[in-house]
Amino acid sequence: IPTGKGMLEVSYIGYNTQEVKVGNQSTLAIQLVEDTQALSEVVVVGYGVQRKVTTTGAVTKLEGDEINKMTVVNATKALQGLSPGITVVDRGGAPGSDDPEIYLRGVGTTGNAKPLVLVDGIEMSLSQIPSSEIENISVLKDAASAAIYGSRASNGVILITTKTGENTNGKIELEYSGSVGWNGATKLPELVSNTADYMDLCNQVARNSQRGELYRDDFINLWREQSKVDPIKYPNTDWWDVLLNTNMVQTHQISLRGGNNKVSSYTSVNFQNNDGLMNNTSYKVVNLRTNTDFIVNDWLKVGVNVSGMLGVNDAGNINGALEWFYSTTPGMVPRHPDGRYGTGQTGTGDKNNPLWILEALQGEKNKRRFTGKVFAVLTPMKGLVINASYFRDLYNYKENIVDTDSPRWDFRLDQQITTGRQGIITNMDSNSDRYVIDLFATYNTTIAKKHNVGVLVGYNQEYCKSWWFNARKAGLISLSTPVLTAASDLQSSDGGKDDYAMRSYFGRINYDYAGKYLFEANVRMDGSSRFAPGNRWGTFPSFSAAWRISEEA
Repeated sequence: IPTGKGMLEVSYIGYNTQEVKVGNQSTLAIQLVEDTQALSEVVVVGYGVQRKVTTTGAVTKLEGDEINKMTVVNATKALQGLSPGITVVDRGGAPGSDDPEIYLRGVGTTGNAKPLVLVDGIEMSLSQIPSSEIENISVLKDAASAAIYGSRASNGVILITTKTGENTNGKIELEYSGSVGWNGATKLPELVSNTADYMDLCNQVARNSQRGELYRDDFINLWREQSKVDPIKYPNTDWWDVLLNTNMVQTHQISLRGGNNKVSSYTSVNFQNNDGLMNNTSYKVVNLRTNTDFIVNDWLKVGVNVSGMLGVNDAGNINGALEWFYSTTPGMVPRHPDGRYGTGQTGTGDKNNPLWILEALQGEKNKRRFTGKVFAVLTPMKGLVINASYFRDLYNYKENIVDTDSPRWDFRLDQQITTGRQGIITNMDSNSDRYVIDLFATYNTTIAKKHNVGVLVGYNQEYCKSWWFNARKAGLISLSTPVLTAASDLQSSDGGKDDYAMRSYFGRINYDYAGKYLFEANVRMDGSSRFAPGNRWGTFPSFSAAWRISEEA
C-alpha cells in the first residue's frame, strides 16, 4: 500500500461500518456509532411484525431487492444461497411446470417436507408470483416462530409480502424492468453417435452375455463407409443436437406506484416467455397485480388486493421424449427433410424416436388464476389493532391436446414401418374455488417504562372445493377440427369433485423486560374436515425465551 494512501474499514455487528484514512499514523482511535436503523428493523412474523432484536425465534428477513438482482424466471430459484438453512431442489425444469422444492434446515420427514408458503397471508406456491412483485420475505425456521400456523407449519414457514403503494404526494411513479437471456445445456453425458461403433458395442454386449451377435461385420463396415456419402440411408445421429436448443428467456414488467395521505396503490403487469430447451415446450404467462389501500380516518384503513394470471404451455411430452431417449439408436433419421419421421434403420426392428414423441402432441395447456382480497384494519384505541380479511382464489386448468401419431419410416429400405392411427384427442378441465377468512387482534403496551407486553388472539377459517372432468376419443376426422365431437371412438372419460374445510383459533403472548429478557408463547388449535369426527382437532403450542447479554451494563 503506498504511504499515506491506505484506507482501513472497521465494522462490527450492530454498529455502522466506518472507513478511516490511515495516512502516516501508526496508532488509531476509532469509536463506532451504534446502528440505530438495525436496532429498529422489524421483521414480518406470524400475523404481525416484531423488532428484529427482540425476536426469540429463528427468523430471517430477505429484501426484494436482493432477489431482483438475479435474473430468474421462477422466484423460488432466487432463494438458493440467500440465507443459511434454505435448500432449493429443482427436479424438473420444464417451462411452466417447474416448481422447485424448498427445504428449511434439511428434510425433516419421509412425507411432505415442504414449508408452508404464505403470500400476503394466504397459502400459495412461491412460483405463482413474479420475483419483481416481492417486497420482502421472512423465513420462520424453527418451532418457536412457526407454531402460530399450527399443523401446516411443521417444516417451517415462508412469508412473502408483495409491493404496495407509497405516499408520493399525488405523483405516479412509472417503472419498467426487463431482461432477455438465453439458456443452454452446459454439461451433458457423452453419447455414441457413430452407428458403426454403436453396432460394435451391441455385438460386444451380446458376446459377453453369451448370445448371438446382432450385426454382421460386413454390414457394420458398409455403414461405416456409406454414412460418409448418404446420411439419410446411413445416419449417424447425435441425439443431443436433435433434441436440445439454445432457447430465449425474456421477462418484461411495467409498474405504477403512487398515492397521497389518503390513498396509495401499486399496479404491475408482468410478461414472461420461455421458448424451452426442446421443441414444442414453450411457455408464456401474463401476471397482473393491483394492491390499493384507503385511509378512511384516524382509526380505519381498508384495502383491496387483486391478482390474475394467464399461462399457456405447448403440449410437448418432455418426460416421454427422455424415456424414449434412453433406448434409441444413432442409426435413425429423426425427421426427414420432407417432414416424415424415422425409425431404426439397422435392421433390428422399430426403434424409439424421441423427437417423434416430443412433437406428436399438438395443442395447448392453459392455466388461469384470479385472486382477490379485501381487508380492514381498525385501531379503536392506542395499542389495539384489529385485522379482518376475506380472500378468494379461483383456478382453472384446461388441456386440449391431439396425439397426431404420425407414421415412421425406414429410409434405408424406403419402407413405412408404423402405420400411425387416426388422431386421438384429450380434453381436461380442472377447477378449484377457495376462500379464507382471517380475524385477529393485537394489543401492545408498556408498563412502568420497562415491561413490554404484546397479546395476539385470532380466528381463521378456510374452505376449498374442486371439480374436474376429462375425456379421450380416437378417430378424429381431421387435425384441423380438434374437438371431441369430431372424433368417433370414446376411449375413456372421468370426473369428480372434492372439498375440505379448516377452522383454527390461535394466540400469542410476548413479554420483554427493558429489551433484555425476552419471552414468547404461541398456541394454535386446528380443526380439519379431512379427519373423522372426534379426531379433527389438534393443539400446537410453543415457548421460547432469550437473554440479550449485550444489554447488560
